[in-house]
Amino acid sequence: MIAGLRRPETARICLDDQLFDDTARGYSLPIRLRRIGYVPQDDSLFPHLSVRRNLLYGTDGKSKRDTFSFDHVISFLQITSLLGRDVRSLSAVKINAW
Repeated sequence: MIAGLRRPETARICLDDQLFDDTARGYSLPIRLRRIGYVPQDDSLFPHLSVRRNLLYGTDGKSKRDTFSFDHVISFLQITSLLGRDVRSLSAVKINAW
């Protein structure tokens, strides 16, 4: 709900004095203005792309802003070692259903 992907029925959602939703007032900050990232931990990633290419999807990867944002996120999340991996090998539990 903080990212704006779901609407609350009844709520007032604030983070660091930033109002995101207030259903009593009929207010909802548009998703594009929320500046909240969402990283799913399911198979919503592109399986044919590496971790790096999934993270860079939607950017041209050439602008200084893209490079800064990417480097900042990688550093903050401490996932440099995962960048070259196949996304199908992340947080996966392999179950043999025979």
